[in-house]
Amino acid sequence: MKALVLKKGGNIDNLEKKEVKKPQIKDNELLIKVHATSLNPSDYQTIEYLDENTKDIVLGLDVAGEVVNKGKNVKKFDIGDRVFYLRQMENPNGGFGEYSKNPEASTYKIPVNVSYEDAVTLPGAGFTAYYILKNRFKIDKNKTILIHGGSGNLGQFAIQLAKIMSLNIITTASSKNIEMLKKQGIEKIIDYKNQNIEREIKNITNNKGVDYIISSVNPEQATKDLGSLNFNGEIAFVSGFPDFNNIHFYDKSITMHEIAFGKLFEQKDLNIKKSLENIANDLVSLVDKNKLSIPNKTLIKLDEVPQYLKKLKNNEIQGKIIVNKII
Repeated sequence: MKALVLKKGGNIDNLEKKEVKKPQIKDNELLIKVHATSLNPSDYQTIEYLDENTKDIVLGLDVAGEVVNKGKNVKKFDIGDRVFYLRQMENPNGGFGEYSKNPEASTYKIPVNVSYEDAVTLPGAGFTAYYILKNRFKIDKNKTILIHGGSGNLGQFAIQLAKIMSLNIITTASSKNIEMLKKQGIEKIIDYKNQNIEREIKNITNNKGVDYIISSVNPEQATKDLGSLNFNGEIAFVSGFPDFNNIHFYDKSITMHEIAFGKLFEQKDLNIKKSLENIANDLVSLVDKNKLSIPNKTLIKLDEVPQYLKKLKNNEIQGKIIVNKII
């Protein structure tokens, strides 16, 4: 099969399109003919994290495709089923190839009216947004949430889910994306390049602070976010812990959530696996019912993945980049 192979870790330029063998599946796994995969920041972050001793792996976390073979212990899927999933990090056969493989327990069916291209946008950003808002935060209607990066993929899914949950939304964005967010009905937008986020939050909330924060920028911003919480507020850290020396015990009675979403798929607990299945089914159902829209999609070829990973790294991308029908 054709695949985009990481020859060795360290650099995006180490990706090379070549012929490789199809993945060999175990008794509990599915062989998937890949129809679509989407790019994530974790793709280039993984490449740069891996050293030169890591060789010949096929990346691509978000995958959607058709079941073409299954292990003897697989019960829930048949040949021809349309499925999507988040590739587990230890799986060397991801979405950047004609075929991928995945365990039955972490693979999910796509409704007939949902395209491969729409389904493949959900596993990374969509799952994470849902997990924070539905599984971690204790949401009360009409409270206020700060969602960083409202024009990004995580931000776009989080904003839509927050609307469904009747939350008052504040988001951050660069000036070039503010008009797009206004068209989506978001009124409280902070230009993070030209405005002081913490001061603007105080002004918007009359010094109370916000009730929920999805902190997805970096540890430095997460540290500042702690000061923007209301009493009994909740914060989810997606991109690193803050400096806890900036807060005092018995001050705001805040709740903090570490979001290690990828690690969830490594857990053996059946309740966790069922929870992940519920997230997948609920999200794709919302898309099927037109209650959740997909971020702007740009379709590319497999050969174009390296250049678009560089664009993604340089924050030049708006929406979701999708490799369509791997060939």
